[in-house]
Amino acid sequence: MKVLVPHRITDGVLTYSSTPEADYPAWAALTTYAAGARVIRYGLHRVFERVTAGASATAPEADPANWTPVGPTNRWAMLDDSVGSSTTGADSVAVTLLLPGPVNDVVLLNVVGSTVTVANNGVTLRTVAVPASDRIGVGSALQITGLGLTGTPSLTVTVSGPGTVSVGTLSVGTFTAIGDAERGMQIGIQSYSSKAFDKFGAATVVKRSTARRLSGSITLSPAATDQCARVLAALRARPAVWVGLPWVDATFVYGIPSNWSLSVHRGITRGTLSIRGLTVGL
Repeated sequence: MKVLVPHRITDGVLTYSSTPEADYPAWAALTTYAAGARVIRYGLHRVFERVTAGASATAPEADPANWTPVGPTNRWAMLDDSVGSSTTGADSVAVTLLLPGPVNDVVLLNVVGSTVTVANNGVTLRTVAVPASDRIGVGSALQITGLGLTGTPSLTVTVSGPGTVSVGTLSVGTFTAIGDAERGMQIGIQSYSSKAFDKFGAATVVKRSTARRLSGSITLSPAATDQCARVLAALRARPAVWVGLPWVDATFVYGIPSNWSLSVHRGITRGTLSIRGLTVGL
């Protein structure tokens, strides 16, 4: 099992995007908005929707009575903390990231497209095909490893394909091994859909997001125990990409540990680990 702690993507890191940030107009203070109107808060890269008609000098993020958050802008959807939101584009989606440190691995989740190309300072390093996904409504997971980039790389990632292409999450960094999966891994979901039944048994279902679950047992050497414990503790509230079995797409989870424990013996350390994924969409 391994985990990739991604570099944080900020305005200073994102130096280019092929996706314009023009989903809706920018919010303007004291402007009268109709109920249902949507605006962008560019400093936050978030979209907000007006709850009731009116005007206010208070920014939407500080005015929950009048505004409700919708999600990230299209440009930033692939760079936020949820797989449920995706950046989409016609024929291609590309970003250039000026990263603050080394990069060995790139992971893309919920990818819809044909190929992914990775370049550094304009020099193409790798072009790979996007594997076909057999999960209805969810794109593929893809990892590109062994890049070996040091210093402050300027990494360009391009997803191409006919028609509309999309990326749920883009994570770049370096994988850290946290033990060998023992007796396989357990996968599942947490559904946030609601179900209600009236007195006649008729059901009303509201379809909402789901969160992946990944759990299982790991083994590692006693010498690696401290490092593993430090990594797990550091990621208690920071999303990362967890890979249970690299050849099983469903064991790629973007999320945080919900619980873990390690049992240290003389010759081997055994542990249990559960990962709670962030939403993966409707």
